[in-house]
Amino acid sequence: MKSVFIKVIRDSYYKDRTIGKVFVDGEFLGYSLEDAYRGNSVKIKKHTAIASGVYEVKIKRSPSKGVDRMYIENVPNFVGIQIHSGNYIKDTDGCILMGLSRTYDGDNSIITDSRKAVDKLFEIVKNAKNSYIEVINLNQIQ
Repeated sequence: MKSVFIKVIRDSYYKDRTIGKVFVDGEFLGYSLEDAYRGNSVKIKKHTAIASGVYEVKIKRSPSKGVDRMYIENVPNFVGIQIHSGNYIKDTDGCILMGLSRTYDGDNSIITDSRKAVDKLFEIVKNAKNSYIEVINLNQIQ
Protein backbone atom coordinates (compact mmCIF):
# COMPACT_ATOMS: atom_id res chain seq x y z
CA MET A 1 0.00 0.00 0.00
CA LYS A 2 1.24 3.43 -0.88
CA SER A 3 0.25 6.93 0.18
CA VAL A 4 -2.04 8.93 -2.12
CA PHE A 5 -1.76 12.64 -2.83
CA ILE A 6 -4.89 14.45 -3.98
CA LYS A 7 -4.54 17.98 -5.32
CA VAL A 8 -7.42 20.42 -5.77
CA ILE A 9 -6.41 23.38 -7.89
CA ARG A 10 -9.07 26.07 -7.63
CA ASP A 11 -9.24 28.07 -10.85
CA SER A 12 -12.67 29.76 -11.06
CA TYR A 13 -14.04 32.07 -8.37
CA TYR A 14 -17.57 33.41 -8.02
CA LYS A 15 -19.42 35.22 -5.23
CA ASP A 16 -21.11 32.00 -4.05
CA ARG A 17 -18.86 29.17 -5.32
CA THR A 18 -15.38 28.04 -6.28
CA ILE A 19 -14.52 25.55 -9.00
CA GLY A 20 -11.32 23.61 -9.49
CA LYS A 21 -9.64 20.56 -10.95
CA VAL A 22 -8.84 17.41 -8.98
CA PHE A 23 -5.70 15.36 -9.53
CA VAL A 24 -4.58 12.14 -7.85
CA ASP A 25 -0.86 11.50 -7.87
CA GLY A 26 -0.60 13.97 -10.76
CA GLU A 27 -3.34 12.37 -12.87
CA PHE A 28 -6.50 14.36 -13.65
CA LEU A 29 -9.56 12.81 -11.98
CA GLY A 30 -12.30 15.43 -12.30
CA TYR A 31 -13.63 18.74 -11.05
CA SER A 32 -14.42 20.22 -7.66
CA LEU A 33 -17.23 22.53 -6.56
CA GLU A 34 -17.11 24.31 -3.18
CA ASP A 35 -18.44 27.32 -1.36
CA ALA A 36 -16.87 30.68 -2.23
CA TYR A 37 -13.22 31.22 -1.41
CA ARG A 38 -12.92 34.25 0.86
CA GLY A 39 -9.25 34.13 1.76
CA ASN A 40 -7.68 31.84 4.31
CA SER A 41 -10.04 33.05 7.01
CA VAL A 42 -12.08 30.94 9.41
CA LYS A 43 -14.32 28.38 7.69
CA ILE A 44 -18.02 29.27 7.95
CA LYS A 45 -20.56 26.53 7.17
CA LYS A 46 -22.41 27.13 3.87
CA HIS A 47 -20.41 30.31 3.15
CA THR A 48 -16.69 29.71 2.79
CA ALA A 49 -14.41 27.15 1.23
CA ILE A 50 -11.69 25.61 3.39
CA ALA A 51 -8.37 27.41 3.64
CA SER A 52 -5.68 26.45 1.16
CA GLY A 53 -3.19 24.01 2.62
CA VAL A 54 -2.45 20.33 3.09
CA TYR A 55 -4.78 18.05 5.04
CA GLU A 56 -5.09 14.35 5.77
CA VAL A 57 -8.04 12.46 4.26
CA LYS A 58 -9.56 9.58 6.23
CA ILE A 59 -12.47 7.27 5.63
CA LYS A 60 -14.88 7.35 8.54
CA ARG A 61 -18.50 6.45 9.18
CA SER A 62 -20.86 9.39 8.65
CA PRO A 63 -23.05 9.76 11.75
CA SER A 64 -25.91 11.26 9.73
CA LYS A 65 -25.76 8.96 6.68
CA GLY A 66 -24.58 5.73 8.32
CA VAL A 67 -22.10 4.99 5.51
CA ASP A 68 -18.36 5.42 5.09
CA ARG A 69 -17.30 8.79 3.68
CA MET A 70 -14.04 10.63 2.95
CA TYR A 71 -13.31 13.25 5.61
CA ILE A 72 -10.78 16.07 5.37
CA GLU A 73 -9.08 16.21 8.75
CA ASN A 74 -7.76 19.13 10.78
CA VAL A 75 -9.46 21.96 8.92
CA PRO A 76 -8.87 24.96 11.21
CA ASN A 77 -11.90 25.73 13.40
CA PHE A 78 -14.16 23.23 11.63
CA VAL A 79 -15.00 19.52 11.69
CA GLY A 80 -16.93 17.20 9.40
CA ILE A 81 -15.62 18.43 6.04
CA GLN A 82 -16.15 15.68 3.45
CA ILE A 83 -15.47 14.95 -0.19
CA HIS A 84 -18.80 13.73 -1.55
CA SER A 85 -21.13 13.70 -4.53
CA GLY A 86 -23.41 16.54 -5.57
CA ASN A 87 -24.06 18.59 -8.68
CA TYR A 88 -24.89 22.12 -7.49
CA ILE A 89 -23.55 24.45 -4.82
CA LYS A 90 -26.79 23.89 -2.88
CA ASP A 91 -25.66 20.25 -2.42
CA THR A 92 -22.89 21.24 -0.01
CA ASP A 93 -22.73 22.78 3.45
CA GLY A 94 -19.01 23.43 3.03
CA CYS A 95 -17.69 20.10 1.76
CA ILE A 96 -15.89 19.53 -1.54
CA LEU A 97 -18.13 18.11 -4.27
CA MET A 98 -16.58 16.15 -7.14
CA GLY A 99 -17.67 15.35 -10.69
CA LEU A 100 -16.19 14.05 -13.93
CA SER A 101 -17.27 17.09 -15.96
CA ARG A 102 -18.46 20.64 -15.41
CA THR A 103 -20.84 22.94 -17.22
CA TYR A 104 -22.33 26.38 -16.69
CA ASP A 105 -26.08 26.88 -16.74
CA GLY A 106 -26.75 30.59 -16.52
CA ASP A 107 -25.63 31.65 -13.07
CA ASN A 108 -25.04 28.07 -11.91
CA SER A 109 -21.98 25.87 -12.10
CA ILE A 110 -22.84 22.23 -12.43
CA ILE A 111 -20.58 19.23 -12.01
CA THR A 112 -21.86 15.98 -13.46
CA ASP A 113 -21.15 12.25 -13.05
CA SER A 114 -20.50 13.08 -9.44
CA ARG A 115 -21.10 9.63 -7.97
CA LYS A 116 -18.70 8.06 -10.48
CA ALA A 117 -15.97 10.55 -9.56
CA VAL A 118 -16.47 10.15 -5.81
CA ASP A 119 -16.66 6.35 -6.03
CA LYS A 120 -13.39 6.29 -7.98
CA LEU A 121 -11.63 8.53 -5.46
CA PHE A 122 -13.12 6.60 -2.53
CA GLU A 123 -11.62 3.34 -3.83
CA ILE A 124 -8.23 4.99 -4.25
CA VAL A 125 -8.30 6.43 -0.71
CA LYS A 126 -9.63 3.19 0.78
CA ASN A 127 -6.74 1.21 -0.70
CA ALA A 128 -4.04 3.70 0.30
CA LYS A 129 -1.75 3.54 3.30
CA ASN A 130 -2.32 7.28 3.92
CA SER A 131 -4.14 9.95 1.93
CA TYR A 132 -3.49 13.68 1.77
CA ILE A 133 -5.20 16.53 -0.02
CA GLU A 134 -3.55 19.78 -0.98
CA VAL A 135 -5.84 22.68 -1.82
CA ILE A 136 -4.26 25.36 -4.00
CA ASN A 137 -5.71 28.68 -5.16
CA LEU A 138 -4.66 29.50 -8.71
CA ASN A 139 -4.70 33.15 -9.80
CA GLN A 140 -6.04 34.22 -6.42
CA ILE A 141 -4.43 36.15 -3.62
CA GLN A 142 -3.99 33.77 -0.72
